[in-house]
Amino acid sequence: SAAAAADSAPERERLQIRTLWASLSNDPRTLAYAESLASRYPAEPEGRYHLGLALAHAGEFSSAIDQLRTAIASDSSMLASALSGQAPCRACQAMQLVAQAYIAMDSMAAAHRWIDTWGAAGGAPASVLGYRAVAHDLSGNREAALAIEHDEVGRLALDEADRAIDEPRAEHRRGPGRQEMDRPRQRQAAGID
Repeated sequence: SAAAAADSAPERERLQIRTLWASLSNDPRTLAYAESLASRYPAEPEGRYHLGLALAHAGEFSSAIDQLRTAIASDSSMLASALSGQAPCRACQAMQLVAQAYIAMDSMAAAHRWIDTWGAAGGAPASVLGYRAVAHDLSGNREAALAIEHDEVGRLALDEADRAIDEPRAEHRRGPGRQEMDRPRQRQAAGID
C-alpha cells in the first residue's frame, strides 16, 4: 500500500504520502500528520493546505482559514498557472475550502467578501457562482440566489450544451451517411429553449 511505501521514502515525501493517505481514508491521524508536514516545511503550500483541510474537518474553521490563506499566498505562482489552464494547484482548492469554511461558520458577510476575492482571482466561474448563490440563499436573499442560478449558471449550462451539440456536428462531417443535427430542435429537446 501507499502507507507502507512511505516508510522507505525520504522524510518530506513520507510525510506527504502519510498525510494524503490519512486524509483520503479518514484516518484520525490526519491532523497530526498535516501538522508535522506544515511545521517541518512551512514554506510549502502542500502542508498548509492539508492542515487547513484537516482543521476544517475537525470543525476548527477559523484556524483552517488561516492555514488555507497561507497556502494560497505561498502558492500564488501556481495559482496563475492553474488559472491559465497550465496546471492544477492547491491554492485553487484552498480558495474553495475557505468559502466553505466561512459558510460553515455562518459568517455570510465574510463568505461574500471571500467569494468576490475568489472570483476576482479567476476562480472557476461555475464554482464561484454556485458558492455565491449558496451564500445569498443562506443570507436570506433568495431572489439573488435564484437570479444567479437562472441567469449565470443557466448561461454556463447553455454554453456547455452548445459544445455538446457541436461535437455531433463535427462527427457528422467526418462520417458519411450521417444527418446533421438540427440545432434548434436539439436545444428544445434538451430543455434549453
